[in-house]
Order: sequence, then C-alpha cells, then structure tokens
Amino acid sequence: MGGADVQQDGMFSYISLESRVPASHPLRGIKVLLDEALKSMSRDVERVYAREGRPSIPPERLVRASALQVLYSIRSERLLCEQLDYNLLFHWFVGFSADEPIWDHSTFTKNRDRLIAAAVKSMRRRDGSDDPPGPGRNATVNWHGEKRSNETHVSPQDPQAKLFTKGDRQAGKLSHMGHALLAYRHGLIVDVEATEANCYAERQAALKMIDRQPSRA
Repeated sequence: MGGADVQQDGMFSYISLESRVPASHPLRGIKVLLDEALKSMSRDVERVYAREGRPSIPPERLVRASALQVLYSIRSERLLCEQLDYNLLFHWFVGFSADEPIWDHSTFTKNRDRLIAAAVKSMRRRDGSDDPPGPGRNATVNWHGEKRSNETHVSPQDPQAKLFTKGDRQAGKLSHMGHALLAYRHGLIVDVEATEANCYAERQAALKMIDRQPSRA
C-alpha cells in the first residue's frame, strides 16, 4: 500500500541550503570565481552600502543575482525576483537564508542602477591629476562640469572596461562585450567571444568566430 500523502508545513527547517546543492553542480564553480572577484573589489563595494536610513541591497547580492539573470536568460527583473522567491538553488547562489524575504523587482532595479553609477564614479584620470577622494566609506566624487572618456579616464579596478552607451542620449557605463555565434538552422550557440566594448567589436568578433568554424567542404 502507498503511504499517506500528508501535506503539512513544518515550523522549522534543520537542513541548510548548502546541503541541497549537489557538489558537482556547475554553479558551485561559478560562485567561487564570482566571490573571489567580489572580494578583490570589497573596498569599493563597501562604499555603496547605505550607512543610514532604509537598508540597501548588499552590492555582492546584486552582482550574483545579475549573473543568474544572464546565465539563465531570465528576461526581466520581475521574473528574476519571482524565481529567487521559490528557487532554492538561486536562493543559495545569491546568499539568502531559507526564510529570508526577497526584494521587490523595482527595489532590485533601483539598487542595481545605483551600483552601476558607483562603478563609473570610481574612474580616475589617466594622468593621475585627480583630487584625492573624500574620507569614509561613502566618499563622493564631484564630476560637475567634467567630461569623462576612455581616452582621459580609466577604472583602477578594471582597466579593460570601457565607457559604452547604446544610444546618443544615454549615459555611458563601464562595459565589456559578449558575442555569440548561432547555428542558422537550429538556433544553437556554437561559439562565444568576449571583447572590449567599442563600436567595431561586434563585426570583428563575428568574423573571428566564423573563421574558427570547421569548413564543410
């Protein structure tokens, strides 16, 4: 005979999320690499934390959640936060405890934009003529009346990142570019290439990936 299908919520959970994730799951390796990168940026990341008023989202969690959105092709922040709420794997990867509430999607978007803006403010003049940053974790940078470009400014933490914008009236963001080559018949990704962010990278990467494909003589 089959067992009784008793459905009852437990008051307490004694199993950690860590134990729910298989040792061989690919997200484990990605999390290690991501956490190492975030640790190297800890001094700058701490400046984004709110020191008073309503608590902000930890920048490390914003980065991990954004990585999940890219890796799993989640098309919107609303869907990302929805999956974070019920997906224990995502819960673990971002750093939530099992019973910790998830952000609203609008809160996530606002905090992510603030993090991106803070990254741009970390840029320094290539000639070293900047004024020293102000004291404390929340040191401000006065960009009023000053133009920034890839020729005059660089990010100390990520010198290869470039200011890039998708439109004439949009603010530039520190960026890299990722390119994918798809098989025409099946729509499967057959090659990828990471490049500097510039106006010529897409066509150059496309030619490079096509040249890497085996000939079909």
